[in-house]
Amino acid sequence: MEHFLFRCTRWEAERDAMRRVGQNMMGNLSFFLGGKSASDGAKWRPNLEAVRATVKFAMATGRLSQEGV
Repeated sequence: MEHFLFRCTRWEAERDAMRRVGQNMMGNLSFFLGGKSASDGAKWRPNLEAVRATVKFAMATGRLSQEGV
């Protein structure tokens, strides 16, 4: 999952929206999937813009398509 979302060079262009939302958070799987980490405080809320950018990225790559399965 981390390779697909953050490192695979095949999807650099599709990853732009994720970079715009959280350049300094690239590589943080929890942040981009809306998860809470141990260091998050009681007032934590998921960054929905980051989650949407991640979903948009995944859809743009076509890697989650059921076609051909």
